[in-house]
Amino acid sequence: MFLPMTGNESSARVGGDERPKHAELTEQAIRFALAQKGVASASHANALAETFNITPSQVRRKLRFGIWTLQELLVLQDRIGVSLSSVLHTSGDSVARSMESGVLLINGQEVECQISPGPVMTAASQAANLACSRHQGRWLISTCGSLEATVPGQLRYAVELLQILDGGSPLRIAVLDDDLPAAESLAMWFSESGYPAMAFSTAQELVSAGIGNFDAFVLDVMLKSGTSYDLIGKIREIDANAVITLLTGKVRGNTPLESEMAEVVRDQKVEFAVKPTSPALLLASILSSVARRRT
Repeated sequence: MFLPMTGNESSARVGGDERPKHAELTEQAIRFALAQKGVASASHANALAETFNITPSQVRRKLRFGIWTLQELLVLQDRIGVSLSSVLHTSGDSVARSMESGVLLINGQEVECQISPGPVMTAASQAANLACSRHQGRWLISTCGSLEATVPGQLRYAVELLQILDGGSPLRIAVLDDDLPAAESLAMWFSESGYPAMAFSTAQELVSAGIGNFDAFVLDVMLKSGTSYDLIGKIREIDANAVITLLTGKVRGNTPLESEMAEVVRDQKVEFAVKPTSPALLLASILSSVARRRT
């Protein structure tokens, strides 16, 4: 499973609309190749959707944010005639780099992975992104703060591409948010990263789809109908070990909401993340929780 990382160019925030430069150049190369084959501009998304057996909306997201694995680029080369040299633009482009062994450090767990390390990170780029440092012959990947505590004084590099060596069947993820476009955006990101996901705007929709059809749940705490706490109880009745992550805005201290959330996190064994959240960090946290519960 490949995670396209953000580096210094693109937005990793849910709902973000910043566009990396390499994505624009890649889209131009792909559209040019399609035009050379006589495909009308309005039909480009449908043609690519048929090639990769995905939806046109997923294609448009790939084109906008440059979310392509090397294997997909090879398919584009073979079937459409897109030359690799036209899409592997710079040393900062994730698909242009070889993969190296590493360990993702998150939530006290070590998850085996492979990474494509990028350039040395600047102070401005260290706030929210994953970073990696070389230590004892391998790459350690985590937040900059965690790396500073683990390997103080080491250079920190951007993570251009992260491949989790999880094996087995893909994790199935349900995303619940009464802001449906936000839920769909996050679910699409999970799906394009190799983990089938479905978006829901109400708890009833998710229940109707079958709680047992999912292995992990990303739930917005505050819904139009109230909170997602009752849904957590229903999930636990069916699967006591399901990974549940609550999404919440900033919570003020010493408030009823804070106390209520703390009780749910403690009693129901759930994780939580503050919005806006990084999809890459969120997925890494979910995978770490899955690995921890299987040991």
